[in-house]
Amino acid sequence: VVFVVMGVYIFDTLLTRWFGPARVDWVVEHRFPKADPGREGYWDQLANPSKWSATHPVLQGADISMVELEPQENRQALSEEEERLRAGEVQPEPRLKSTAVDLQAMKPGLGLLLRHKKEGYSPAGSFFCIRECTTLETGGDVWRLITQTVDVGGGYPFHEGSEVTELQMWPPTEDGTIACKMTSCATVSSRFFRWWTGLLSASISSGVAFCEAIEQEVKTTTKKD
Repeated sequence: VVFVVMGVYIFDTLLTRWFGPARVDWVVEHRFPKADPGREGYWDQLANPSKWSATHPVLQGADISMVELEPQENRQALSEEEERLRAGEVQPEPRLKSTAVDLQAMKPGLGLLLRHKKEGYSPAGSFFCIRECTTLETGGDVWRLITQTVDVGGGYPFHEGSEVTELQMWPPTEDGTIACKMTSCATVSSRFFRWWTGLLSASISSGVAFCEAIEQEVKTTTKKD
């Protein structure tokens, strides 16, 4: 058994050396039903944390705060040795410099700092990640929000900086429904880890559940109003 495990590890390492990190790319498409708040109401639940209630899917698993990050040109990438040392830290804190700001609509340069809410593999309050808004477009027919995970803590499965997620939302159709598309890409070091943990299928399931939860959020908000 030991030799089998060693063989898998060596082969996995060679694949990474030959072909680079393992990719985790996926797409989820969802159609939101007609609602009184319209496209703006759905968009707020994606891009404006100041409008989120305690039942919002992001807030169900994390405590959030909003930060303004230092300019890209002032940031230094980690060396391989620094990445290895940081990976060995039990509860790393954010490494990028940032300034806390009030919750507001996302815009380039602002990011969400997420901390674990419930105790599990990572203690409550420990740093999870920072997702920075890199692109926001609401002037045309298709609205776009692109975020990048620029800083990561304990329990984060993907390489720092590799996870980029794009949200697109189209105008309402004649029946009032609104199409939304979520596209995400990221990398991990091990193809075996990606397969063993079911990372791709889990990511897709999370995207589907997120869209369904946003639909429920807007429905609940509309009923309260």
